[in-house]
Amino acid sequence: MKLSRYIFAYTAVLLFTVQTSYAQTKMYGINVGLGTTEIVPEGDESAFVSPIEAENEDFLQIGLDYQYAPGNSSIFFKSGLMYNARASEDRALDYLRVPLGIDIGIGNAFQFIFGASAFASYLLAHTGYDDNAAFIDTKQRFQIGWGGNLGFGLDLSERVNFNVMYHRNFDLTEMYTVEPVGKNNELSENFTGQDGFVKMGLNYKILVP
Repeated sequence: MKLSRYIFAYTAVLLFTVQTSYAQTKMYGINVGLGTTEIVPEGDESAFVSPIEAENEDFLQIGLDYQYAPGNSSIFFKSGLMYNARASEDRALDYLRVPLGIDIGIGNAFQFIFGASAFASYLLAHTGYDDNAAFIDTKQRFQIGWGGNLGFGLDLSERVNFNVMYHRNFDLTEMYTVEPVGKNNELSENFTGQDGFVKMGLNYKILVP
């Protein structure tokens, strides 16, 4: 499977870099993200999801960040632990998500930041889906996905950094499947989620020789 080979190679490079670096910068932080989410048939994903689109369901993220840079590099390897909620007035999906990615920062006290990451998600709970038989019967507790981010960071002091970024996430594996009804050779339809949100984060830097 091509995707699994890419993830394995990416992880191997990250671990090799971590083990062979003698000087490093580490950052620990917290973040909050607000935006919107869409649940659509596979193949109908949009390039951009507005974080303020009124017709979409709401998206919330609360998380812990960890970032690592070898030496004085502007390339940060990142991970963390996130709680995500995709919700509307009458239904909600709660996830635990672990990302693994790279951010590149351009600048010193003020940085332009862009990056990408892969993530694994676990469905913690759901409400309001009891009347959706397809979801109840075929829901996937574990999912993988990927995303990109773009924004800026600002050093408030030598140790403290504040950042604001737009994040765009795609599910790569299905949330659930709708099976065809009847005998007209219809194909089953997989549904996936996609999020667009603005994340604000506060990080504390630790310099290690």
